Amino acid sequence: MLLYFLSLIESDEDKAFFTSLYLNYQNMMFGIAQNILHDSGLSEDAVNTAFLNIINHFEFARTRDEEKIKGYIIVVVQNAAKQIHNKQKKYLFIKKTDCEYDCNYESNFFAKASKIDDNFDDKIDYTFVLDAIKEMPSIYSEVLLLRFYHGCNSKEIGKTLGISEATVRKRIERARMILKEKTSVKL
Repeated sequence: MLLYFLSLIESDEDKAFFTSLYLNYQNMMFGIAQNILHDSGLSEDAVNTAFLNIINHFEFARTRDEEKIKGYIIVVVQNAAKQIHNKQKKYLFIKKTDCEYDCNYESNFFAKASKIDDNFDDKIDYTFVLDAIKEMPSIYSEVLLLRFYHGCNSKEIGKTLGISEATVRKRIERARMILKEKTSVKL
């Protein structure tokens, strides 16, 4: 599959960067997809879809540091797996499963956020905010993480998740309201 993906990329520098992404994150992505889909074939499809999505937004991924790329990749593969899961659910009666993944990237987000302004008088309990985000439906938590952690705009989020910009803005608005109710935090 790597050769197919590389054929979609023009410059040698971009090919080298993508090859390192592919080799470093392929197994992690498969594990995340497997946790959601519980099917090896479908998980491979989700990983391949995620890599195609990354290639389509290659400039965005290329401008991020390694930690942000990892978080971005996690969100992209989760979304690809969930889309496949939802399509399968239409045709099969699949027992609802827990789609959580074992990754500490969200806690890294709040660890970084707590270091942003050490002089701020009203400290926020970031673990409380993280718990509130984890309790949210994934359609809201994904857009929050892409917007505030990865710095994506509505257009980029829409392309990544396969939804319109208006839907992205509405989900962010709703997610903010949920967070405000649960935590009294202003985003």
